[in-house]
Amino acid sequence: MHSIRVLQYNMDGMQWGIEYFRNAAKDVDVFLLQRVPMEAKKEIESIIGCRLFLLESTPGVGNLCVAMGKNHSGHPFSKMKSITLPSIDKVQEIGKRHKSQGCTALRAQLDGVNIITFLPCYPSDGSDGSIVINDLERKTDIEFLLNLYKDRPTIIAGDFHTSPGSPQDKTTAYLLEKYNYKSHLDEYNTYIKPEQNPFNLDKLVSNIDVDISDVIVYNKNIDRSIQGHLAISYRLEYNIEED
Repeated sequence: MHSIRVLQYNMDGMQWGIEYFRNAAKDVDVFLLQRVPMEAKKEIESIIGCRLFLLESTPGVGNLCVAMGKNHSGHPFSKMKSITLPSIDKVQEIGKRHKSQGCTALRAQLDGVNIITFLPCYPSDGSDGSIVINDLERKTDIEFLLNLYKDRPTIIAGDFHTSPGSPQDKTTAYLLEKYNYKSHLDEYNTYIKPEQNPFNLDKLVSNIDVDISDVIVYNKNIDRSIQGHLAISYRLEYNIEED
């Protein structure tokens, strides 16, 4: 049985600050991050004590990245791979105004399993004069990645841009079932908005059996007058037969 402590965090450009990240990063083995400002790479590496692998969320536009890192205990990451999602053309166009958009994923292998950090596109109605991105594009990005790794042991972490119970989340649930993945963090509230109850946007899905325990959502000492994602950490255990 393989056991790792994971920090999953859509950083929203580091809006909660570096000390918030420093607190969440304690005793973590694997970091699966989204919307990481590329200029913060060295400072983040000084905190986590290992290399941070970065890939632009929207290639050629803005400064935000998907990212992952692995500390020096146990086996290292191997076979890093950059993945471009189907929405790239529209996202590169709209990204000039919406720098939080995404169309990429970053994959590593660890102990025979694909570990992926992921940021698909999200719908935009074009009311600001930019092009329209609808929910079909989001669905297509997600389905592309699920299908790409459906026959290989895979764990995917990211912002799927859907809240539990919404029509969009039902579409996501259908895709997960279609490709034989399960979602594991739906009951944890990782997104806050002023004057609303917190809810879940950040998913961990897998097509192998995993055990999740010792879950912490970092929801203390933050400015609740603004909206954003919260960091979540957990113990992730999995077993895979290796050749």
